[in-house]
Amino acid sequence: MPPTYADFMGILSNPVYEAAVFDLDKTIISTKTSESIALGILSKEIQKRHYANVAKGIWGAVLATAYDKLGSEQRGLEAFISAINSARCANDREAYAFAEDCINRSLLPGVKELVETLRGYDMPVIIFTGGLDVSAQAAANILNADSWGSCYAMDGHIIQPSRYVGTAKPNKHVALRTYLKQAGYPIENCIVFGDSETDLEAFAESGYAVASPKATGRAKKAANLWVPNYRELCNAIPPRQNDTLSVPNNVDLYEPIP
Repeated sequence: MPPTYADFMGILSNPVYEAAVFDLDKTIISTKTSESIALGILSKEIQKRHYANVAKGIWGAVLATAYDKLGSEQRGLEAFISAINSARCANDREAYAFAEDCINRSLLPGVKELVETLRGYDMPVIIFTGGLDVSAQAAANILNADSWGSCYAMDGHIIQPSRYVGTAKPNKHVALRTYLKQAGYPIENCIVFGDSETDLEAFAESGYAVASPKATGRAKKAANLWVPNYRELCNAIPPRQNDTLSVPNNVDLYEPIP
């Protein structure tokens, strides 16, 4: 049975809901930016014949893939970051370019239109990823989102927890909650779009949870709504009717101040 979007229409029109928060990997795009950044960095290191760094990167990629298959996305990301840090071959500008290329190539159908629609309803759109800050920044720039945040930040050749985390080991839910509090949007007043186990806590605390087209079974069950295709959701949202005053022709609405 196809999903119905009537509840979402009511949420979108309710002033209680102040912002929409999108995860990045498998929510905005069909793949993972961290993997694309890792492949980009490895290709550069191969060109430079830095084979020791390549070996470290490959080992990190193997661990990340293994953890992902075991359903531990966070541990997979930590393994990737540990490998990149041990090689000290990260570069924020290059990483941003790799992330930007990945996002442009793998945007989910209809996600640009959905972001535009939400912003047309005066709803700020936030990109928040459990991954790297350069990935969130690239996604926000491509989608014309209002702001972005992340669990990890690039500092020179080192990747470290972002200022929203508060601990040495990032927790995506805690970091997101901190970010939203600083931005003035309580998570219970937000619509949260996500796809996986790392989003379940945010789903539980959010005002309304939406599982992406690429969402896991657990995420679909935890969400208020699963959207199999963003274009379907866009088509179900009526254009916002702007409130305008009818003014007779050739009559100024406001009189000039003398």
